[in-house]
Amino acid sequence: MSHLSQAYQVANGMNLLSTFYPGMPSLVEINREVTNQSARVILMSLGPIFFLVFVVFIGLITRQLTLKSRGLIVGVIIGLMLLPINLVATHLYPHPNSFTILFASIGIFLSITMLRSPDRDKFTSLFVFIIAMIAYHPQHALNMIAVLAVFGISWEFTDRSSPRILRNPLVSVSSVMAVIWTTWVLAQSRFEQSFVSVVKGILSAGQTDVTAGRGDTLAQLGSGIVELTLRLFFIDLLALIFGAVSGIFALAWAARRAGLESSLLRAIPIKKVATDHKTVFCIITTFIPVIAFFGIFLASGVTQQFMRFFGFGMFLASIIIAVGLHQTLELAPREPRSTGAAIVLTIILTTSLVGASLTYHSSPMIFQDTGHVTEASVEGFETQFDYHNGVEMMGTRTPVWRYAVALEPGEESPMLKYTGVFRENPPPDHFANQSLHQRYETDRVLMTTAKGRWLDTTLYDNIRYSSDDYAYLDRQPGIDKTYDNGDVRSYFIHSNDTSMVEEETTSE
Repeated sequence: MSHLSQAYQVANGMNLLSTFYPGMPSLVEINREVTNQSARVILMSLGPIFFLVFVVFIGLITRQLTLKSRGLIVGVIIGLMLLPINLVATHLYPHPNSFTILFASIGIFLSITMLRSPDRDKFTSLFVFIIAMIAYHPQHALNMIAVLAVFGISWEFTDRSSPRILRNPLVSVSSVMAVIWTTWVLAQSRFEQSFVSVVKGILSAGQTDVTAGRGDTLAQLGSGIVELTLRLFFIDLLALIFGAVSGIFALAWAARRAGLESSLLRAIPIKKVATDHKTVFCIITTFIPVIAFFGIFLASGVTQQFMRFFGFGMFLASIIIAVGLHQTLELAPREPRSTGAAIVLTIILTTSLVGASLTYHSSPMIFQDTGHVTEASVEGFETQFDYHNGVEMMGTRTPVWRYAVALEPGEESPMLKYTGVFRENPPPDHFANQSLHQRYETDRVLMTTAKGRWLDTTLYDNIRYSSDDYAYLDRQPGIDKTYDNGDVRSYFIHSNDTSMVEEETTSE
């Protein structure tokens, strides 16, 4: 909804460079001029477009790496699993985060092509690609720049001749793009603030409250986190079996390349599979910066966006998994007795494809002819927006400002009008019995939805908020339920000062 609002603003003459993610509204505006369709229809159609881009280029990359035409088919199958898409922080919704991850497959394809046969046109194409990444999502553009740099360095070090790192085209491109990325980020105040906050979080002496809270939550859940992981990432974990096959071959090739010999290495039939082991090994090394970014954002505790790096990592894993599946098929026995294995493999792949398809536009309601989600979900928010009287509003899982944008798509920052802040601060994890009403210096309105409560207590297995937390809101003095229509509940949280006054009055 927020990106639909930006598309409306650009269509009405707003400066494109003043938007947070200029790539999305500019693409919508170009398509609107060409097709004469509404911005909403175009925005929803971008999902299938980027989905097809990802599937096609994963297939093309797999064909490059397996050196066989059937690698294209295997790559398409893995692409259809949508492994980078998960239910935590990356969704196939109209959002630059998801689209940029899928779009990144073009970058790896161009990189492999350029390393094998460098020329000016390929260099220019890769340069333009990263510019587009920066315009779409600077966070993943940084991922891509780091990935290309490590890719180029690994390529040189695996060469039999002396490495010439500075002359590698990928290193050259990533160096120039790092300067452009830094310039762009520092020119955007919000990016600059986030960047500085992450650095401060890393350099701080103590562990942040957010990071410590996550650790306590996981300790409380115990084995429950295993169930949650399987529920959210079962398809990814299943596919990683084939990724392990490809990884073993690539590491064995690298070990032999380095002159290591052992009976274990000789037992790995490297020459029996048609694979560009050097390129596969170099792609595996590109996980290093992605894992590093994941750890940095998790440890800093500044944002909740660390899981986005998991999505980007699974994009790279999709390539390795596709190669591993192709290698597994090549090593499979050709005799009739292999029919059983083929049936099992077919069942596994079919199940994975069906499961992955459920994450693609998981709700048909988003195709309704309206500027926001269903009326039932917005009705309560609309009522509260009319009567909140300037009190700052916040939510648990569903951000309040998304509904503000839906109701007033023409406003540049309706969230400021309704919530009082640019980006709301949700209540702390597991706030039950933590004197929530005494945490704030000003009164607050806390809004929850039926869907959000179900997500917290059922799907996410109480990982952030539990049934006890929501029950706490109904019984705690200093917190009053002011609205409940079944879909939306509103609680007025008295500030620390007003809560103390009420408690004194009650005691008297």
